[in-house]
Order: sequence, then structure tokens, then C-alpha cells
Amino acid sequence: MGQGYLIINVFTGDYAVAIPGVAVRITDTATGRVQTATTGASGQITGLSFDTPDAANSRTSGKPADKFTTVNVEIPSAPGYNPIVIHGVQIFDGITSMLPVRLEPSLTRGGVSGYDEVNIPAAHGVDLPHDQQGPQPAPAAAPLSASDGAVPAQTATQYADIGAPLPGNEVPIPEYITVHLGSPSQSASDVRVSFKDYIKNVASSEIYPTWDESAIVANILAQITFALNRVYTVWYRSRGYNFDITNNTAYDQYFVSGREIFGNISEIVDQIFNDFVRREGFREPYFTSYCNGTTSQCNGLSQWGSEDLARQGYSPIEILRNYYPNDVNIYETDNLQNNYGTYPGYTLQLGSSGEAVRRMQTMLNRISGNWYIPAAGAPDGVFGQSTRDSVVAFQKLRGLPADGVIGKDTWYEITRIYTAAAELAELTSEGERIGIGSVPPTSSISQSSRGQDVVQLQFLLNYISEFYPDVPYVIQDGVYGTSTVNSVRAFQESFGLTADGRVGQATWGKLYDVYNAIKNTVGGGGGNTEGAVYPGTPLRIGSVSSDVALMQRMLTAIGQKYPQVGSLSADGIYGQATANSVTAFQKLFGLSADGVIGPATWSRIVDTYRGLSSGGAGGGGGTSPSVPSYPGTALRPGSAGTNVAYVQKLLSALSGVYPVIPSVKQDGVYGSGTEAAVRAFQRLFGLTADGVTGRVTWDALVDAYRGMPSANVAPTYPGYALRRGYASEAVRNLQEMLRVIAISDPTIPSLTADGVFGAGTERSVLAFQRKYGLSADGVAGKATWDTLASVYNRLNASGGARVAAQSVGQSETQVSRTQALAALYALAKMGI
Repeated sequence: MGQGYLIINVFTGDYAVAIPGVAVRITDTATGRVQTATTGASGQITGLSFDTPDAANSRTSGKPADKFTTVNVEIPSAPGYNPIVIHGVQIFDGITSMLPVRLEPSLTRGGVSGYDEVNIPAAHGVDLPHDQQGPQPAPAAAPLSASDGAVPAQTATQYADIGAPLPGNEVPIPEYITVHLGSPSQSASDVRVSFKDYIKNVASSEIYPTWDESAIVANILAQITFALNRVYTVWYRSRGYNFDITNNTAYDQYFVSGREIFGNISEIVDQIFNDFVRREGFREPYFTSYCNGTTSQCNGLSQWGSEDLARQGYSPIEILRNYYPNDVNIYETDNLQNNYGTYPGYTLQLGSSGEAVRRMQTMLNRISGNWYIPAAGAPDGVFGQSTRDSVVAFQKLRGLPADGVIGKDTWYEITRIYTAAAELAELTSEGERIGIGSVPPTSSISQSSRGQDVVQLQFLLNYISEFYPDVPYVIQDGVYGTSTVNSVRAFQESFGLTADGRVGQATWGKLYDVYNAIKNTVGGGGGNTEGAVYPGTPLRIGSVSSDVALMQRMLTAIGQKYPQVGSLSADGIYGQATANSVTAFQKLFGLSADGVIGPATWSRIVDTYRGLSSGGAGGGGGTSPSVPSYPGTALRPGSAGTNVAYVQKLLSALSGVYPVIPSVKQDGVYGSGTEAAVRAFQRLFGLTADGVTGRVTWDALVDAYRGMPSANVAPTYPGYALRRGYASEAVRNLQEMLRVIAISDPTIPSLTADGVFGAGTERSVLAFQRKYGLSADGVAGKATWDTLASVYNRLNASGGARVAAQSVGQSETQVSRTQALAALYALAKMGI
């Protein structure tokens, strides 16, 4: 018997707006046990746990069928939205399942009102037959010339795994991919989903999250590459279809719209979503066909076979080369098809500064209005504590390691959610600009029509598409071409109209009904405003009303936190001072700075005001636990009371900076979890690891808490074990931690941080593992990484400043912690 966990996120739109205060009912289908919970300010429910079958049941193909527990998640009532039930949510032993629940505004669809339903099949792709067909390039197919950047064989084989710095940018990562929910010729819905979310869904649908990490990584790389091959070769669209890929395993790979995503799979995808497999000398991503290897065989990767190889110690690239040609390599591309910039290639953390920080601050500020996380403060390009608080809250919300550091995974997830929020706000503003009123046009539109009415039609389709993904997004070009016709047909079919692709009075009327229903429910894209309802027309210089006075009062309150917004007299007259305050607010929160309060700015002002008044957005982080004097007697298993609760608070705080220390439940009971956390703390800080909190351990806990770094400055575990032969930024991070530790610990061999895991890196890892009582295998898995990060952070908290100061010829008091870390990094990179 095992235990698994569930996190629920309730939202509307394309992750654009969180929905707080929603009652959710969760039923264990095996026991009938019912749990109820209500979404918090960010539309999230955490802390749900369930008994599950043992993880071993899902690790070999011959094990019993009971591989996971299933629960049903139901939202019977959410004002303004359709009720929904998701059947068959899967909970695995030791895994956190993350269920995105996308609510649709209350409307009658297809002539039927009532519950929306999602049915998650029990079978994974690994249980189903695959017969994927696709391009099979001959050796002479599209070779790269030297001028194209062909990879010399000696260079290509030098890099063996994820993130290798090889040229791959001729392969773009699409921002969205359109999935047909059936076989190619079958009449079925098409859904538009972000590429990263698509891969997370496919991986969670195809394989089991309990598999060995190397097998999971190898399978995800095959899934990414398979999808990129379909897009790159225009496999379906060149054949006249209006989608990129299907969810039918007879043709493509499994995708289950509305299913849960597994936390460990999500973390791995965040790290490697822009990596793909390609043969030497070829442009296109390799056609990485695969099958389960038991009930179906194929000329490609065996899913069950990959798990067997991983358990024998094979790395991801070794698994891939076992099934595909020996000259396949893993390439990384930063050719991402979005308009918000690529990851700069280095982490952002406390003390960082520059344009990349400013961009992240602007995005976090925009996100905070929709998801009620703390705002990042003024976008000044300086990574301070308020920015870190915002990052940590965002990471917790999105299931990322909550270290307060913006690495590749956090950068692209911030970009993803910002894109959704900004697109909705832009669509809302665009509706104002093109004059979407309350009366539909009287024109009739058919294929080849052009003009302003077509622009208006395309806008309405795109706005509705944000909330109903089976209505395809279109290019707003004013031409009623094939893609717009198809979108109209999908809309008509979804909302009970004759799906003829012609836009007459009935279709115009339904488009307006749906558009207005969404606006009345969601507003400008900023969530529930609790009575502060947008008046319907923009407020600008010359406006006089009680709504202006309300905005003035809220802006004045916001100005107490953000002085640049200023203070206003709530006289209800929209003069230049109010316009200036609005402009300053818009600049601060990444909105179009026109000094006019439209629906997007209105919602953002109200949400920010609500956040401040409730200690949320802009409210900063939580308070630190106070620490009493040693109680006089040792605390041990069986102890209970407020002193135990204080120890648990300290341990939980420390676990955020020292990941080797497990977080504990703060219940005031000294159980096995608390004992294990105390032992981990004692081992890390060189104390007798007996799990008992005596005077020495108590004082050490207090000192460690008071002196701990304000951020977990160590880089985040990449989601997969690193071993000899790998080459990536994650390897470079590993090497830099070892380099810094080696400065003050001569038992750890020095090494060069070149990003290639060679013999020298393996020796350093082995030495570190032996010193800290880890399994000495030379492989940097999660346990080794967590211990490394903890020792690295402990060094920063104690002797890091002194070591760095001495190295640069300054006194310790002259060097701030941030400067010390910068100096340590510089020393490591220079090989000193």
C-alpha cells in the first residue's frame, strides 16, 4: 500500500484567470470516501492525499491491473460557470497528480445544458497498440552542408545527452499545437493547446510516472520529437487537414483532453521541452515511432523495454540509441515561436539585475492580478525580496520547485502564463477598439467575403476560443478563408446551430450571446471583482461618476504600497492627476499605458486593491516563526506541544533552503517525519544524528534559521540524474556547486565547470558522495543533488562570504552576501 497526492487548479480561459472560492467534491471511487475543499485565492486546492497500490505494480508489464487509485472531481456549482465532473483522475504511489480544471462560462452548448464531463480512460498508451506511420528518411535525405552548420561526427558524439550545445535552431518549437481528437478522417473536435502542455499531457497519458527517471526522460524525448516531426514536415496540413496531430495511437500519440498531469513528468518536461532527437547530417527531427513492446511491436522504441533498460542503468541517450540509429543525438533549440523572448541562459536570483529581470518583473506583475500571487514590485530590473516572494508564490502555484530562482523551467512557465493573461487582456482591449457593441451586424458572410465585418467575426471567434478550445483560433486578416470557415463551423456545431460555415443572423446573434456571457462572467480578464463591476464604458479624462471616485480610492490605497502611483482626491472627477496615476499603475503592472481605465485596467486595479487589503498581491511574504528559549528537556518521538511545533516551523523554513531536510507537518506532534527531518539537519550540520532535539541541536536549529540565506541560491535539480557522458547546463550547475565546495574542502577534487560530465566530474561526485554517506556511484541523482545544494547553501550562510572576501582581497564586512556569491561564481568559472 502506498500514498499519492492531488493538487487541483481551477481556472477559465487558457490559464488566463484563476477562480477562487469554488467548492470541490473529491470522491475516492474504490472506498466511496468523499472529501470537500474550496479553492483559495489562486484557484488552487492542495493537501489532498489518498491510499494507492504500491508503485511496483506499475513498473513491470506483468504486474496486476491495480496500478493506481482513481478519484472523481466534481464542481457542482460555480456562479457564472457550467458545473463539471472529471471521472477517473489517477493517483499513483509517491506521485503528485496536478489536475487542471478549466471551467466554461455558463451557456447552453449543442442544445444541451448541464454538467460538462471529462472521462479519463484507465488505459495508458503503454497499454494500447501503436501503429504510427510517418517519414522514414533514407541516408541521403536532406543532408546538411557545411554552410548549414553540419555537426562534425567528433563533435556530435562528444555530447551525449540533454541540452548539449549543438546547433538545432532550424527546428522551431511551436507556441501552440492543434490536436484532432480522433483518427484523421473521423469527425471529431480539434483543440488548440500550448506545446509544453501538450507534451505533459501526452507523457502522462502514454507512460507511468512511477517509472525510472531515465526511461521517463527517453520516452518524453521521443514524444517531443515525434510531435515536432509532424509539425516540421507539415504531415497533416499538407494533406488538407486543419490540425497538426491526432490523439489516436494507431497514427500518433495519446492525448486525453482534461486529464491530470503528474508532477514529476511536469518537472522533466519543463526542463527538456525544447530538446529533440535528430540524426547527424539531417535537418528534420527524427521520426521517433514507438510502441508498448508487449501487445504491439514496431520499428522503434519499446516503452516497456525502455523501463527495463533504465533499471539496468541505461541513460536516456543509451536507451534511445538502443532503438534508433546509433548516430542520433539530442539537440536543443531556443527557436521558440513566441514574442516574449528566450531564456537568457543563466539563472536570475536575489541580487541579479538587468533587462531579463525587468521583463520577468513585468510579467509577474501582470500575472499577479489574475492569479493573486504577490506582485514583484516596481519593474526596476533589480531582483529583490519582493521579486523573490512573487517567484516563490508562482512556483508553488505551477508545481515547480519553490526555490525563488528563475531558471529555464520557471522562465518559460512565467512566459507561458503571462502570454495567456496578456492575450486575454489584449483581446478585451481590442474589442473596445473595433467597437464590439451590443447589437450584432446585419450582414451575411460567406466564403471569400472581406472587410471590417470579417475582422469583427474573427475577433469574436478568437475571444471565444480562449474559453472554448474546440473553437479554432484564426488569423485576423479580414478575409473569410478556409480557416475562418472551419472555425465558424466548429462554433456552430458547439452551440447547436446548423454547421454550414455561413454567418447569418442566427450565427451573429449566438456569437454575441457567447461573447457577452463571457464578459459578464470573467470581466476584463482579472477575476472576480466582488461587486466592483466594470461600468461598461472606459473611464478617461472628462469622466465624472461614482465609478471614478471608486477608482481614485483604490489607486490611493495602492499608492501606499507603490508610491509611483501617487495619492488622489476621491472627488469623482477624472482629471489629469487621475490620468497620471492610472498611467503609472499601467506601467507598473505591464498594461498598455494610455491613462484610460478600460476593462483590463479596471480589473487589474480592483484585483491589486483586493490583494493588498487581504495581504495577497503586493503583500509580500509571510512572517517568520518566533523562536523561544530551549525548553529544558530534550524533544524526541512521542513529545508534543508548542515547543515541538516551533521545532517543526524551523525545520520547514530550513527545508526551503536546505533541500536535504524534508519539510514536516506542523502539528506539534514529534512523529517519524519530524525525527527524520531532525536527523537530516543533524547530519548536514555535523551533529550526532540521533533524531533527538536536545540543547545542542535546539541551539543549532536556531542559529541555522537566523543565519540561513534569504534564498535557496543553489541551482534547481534538473529532474533527471546526471552521469558520465552527459553535457548540458545542468552539468555546468553541478560542477559549479562542486567547485565552490572544493574551495573550502580539499577532500573534494577540483574541476573545470565546462558543462561536460567527464572523468574529473565523476571523481568529484564520488568524493562528495563518500564524504556525506551517500551511495558512491558517481551519478548525481536527486539525493546527491539535494545534499550538494544543502552543503552549498550552508557554505553561503556561514563561510561563503569570508572565503570570497579573502579571495578578492576585502574584509568580510565589506562584502555582501550577493557579492560573495557573485565572487564565488566568478572564481569557479575562472578555475581558481
